[in-house]
Amino acid sequence: MNKTLFFAFQSAPNAEPTESELASFQRKYKKDFKTRELYQGQELLQEFKYRSWKHPRFSKIISFIVAFEVEDKMRVRYITGEEKDIIQEFYNILQKSREYQVVLFDAQITLPFLGIRAIRNGFLNCPSEGLKYQNKRPWDLKCIDLQNYYDGAGNYKSSIKDIAEDFNIDCSDVIEVEDEFAYFESGQMEQLKRSAIRKVEIIAEVWRILNGLDRLETVLVEDTVKDVLKESPKDWVKELYHEGRLTKEIKAGLKEQFKGKKKPTKK
Repeated sequence: MNKTLFFAFQSAPNAEPTESELASFQRKYKKDFKTRELYQGQELLQEFKYRSWKHPRFSKIISFIVAFEVEDKMRVRYITGEEKDIIQEFYNILQKSREYQVVLFDAQITLPFLGIRAIRNGFLNCPSEGLKYQNKRPWDLKCIDLQNYYDGAGNYKSSIKDIAEDFNIDCSDVIEVEDEFAYFESGQMEQLKRSAIRKVEIIAEVWRILNGLDRLETVLVEDTVKDVLKESPKDWVKELYHEGRLTKEIKAGLKEQFKGKKKPTKK
C-alpha cells in the first residue's frame, strides 16, 4: 500500500474584516434581493460573522491537522500560527511528501477553500499533485476523497460522524459542520480543536479499515509555527518530473543545481 498523508484544517471568520471585504460581502449577501437592500452598520457586522464562517473569501485558516503513518503509529500534527505561516508549513510538508497519497474529506469544498486562502497569501503553486483542483473535474483529482470513496455512486452524502458510527468508531468528540459556528461564537475553541483532530484520526482509521489494515495508535504533536520559510527542493530534476512543466522557479533551480558542472562532451 502507498504511503498516505491525511489532513484537514480549521477555519474561522475574519475578526476584523476590511472595508473591501465588507463591500464584497454586501454584494454577495443582500438583505433583500428583490429590493437590492444591503445590510448596514452593526447588522452587517453580525451577518458577516454568521455567514462568513465557511466562505474562503471572508474567513481564514487557523490550523492544519496532518497525519502520517510512521512505523506502527499514526503521527498527528496539530499546527497553529499566522495563516501565511501555517500554509507555508503545510506546503513544506507536502514538498517533502511528494510520493505520498493524499486522503481528505469532501474534496469539492476542502480543495477550493485551501486554494483560495493560499492564493490570497501569495501561494500560487501547490507542491502536491494530489491537491491540485483547478481545471479538473471531480473524477480527475489525484487525491482520495473519503466521502466520495465511501458513498460511491449513491446520492446520499455521509458525514464523518455517519461513517464513524457505521464502523462503531468513537466519534463523541466530533462536532458536525452545521454546529461548529455555535461552538465558535460561544468561545468553545478547545472542543473545536478536539473535534478537528478526531476527524482526521477517523479519516485515517476508516481508510485503513477499508484497505484491510489494523488500527494504529495515535501520537499527537502540537506545534505553533512562526516566520516559516519555504523549503526548496533538493533535486530539481525530480521536481520537474512531478510538476510536468518547466516553470521559472524550476528553471532557476536546475541552473543552480548544475552550476559549475561540466557538460558532457561528444566523443
